[in-house]
Amino acid sequence: MPQAWDTTTAARLRPDSPELEYVTVRWQLGDRVAFTASTVNEISFGLCKASAAGASMADAQREWLNDQIAAGLVDVLAFEHQAADIAGH
Repeated sequence: MPQAWDTTTAARLRPDSPELEYVTVRWQLGDRVAFTASTVNEISFGLCKASAAGASMADAQREWLNDQIAAGLVDVLAFEHQAADIAGH
């Protein structure tokens, strides 16, 4: 069962963060971290809102996160009952 991160934890994943180092090590071991689709939604919404308010790095952070997901560093779980159960554990 993958480890699913909640929004608070997932939002700390950024370049040079301890969370990135943790996720990278797990990925190298073939045991990826997962975010639910609703977690990605919440982070993207927050970054878009920050960008609209003038936060200059928000767009770059959102692009970076999407790049990590596209590269397979983080799995994104459709938020159905199985994903809810995994996230709950």
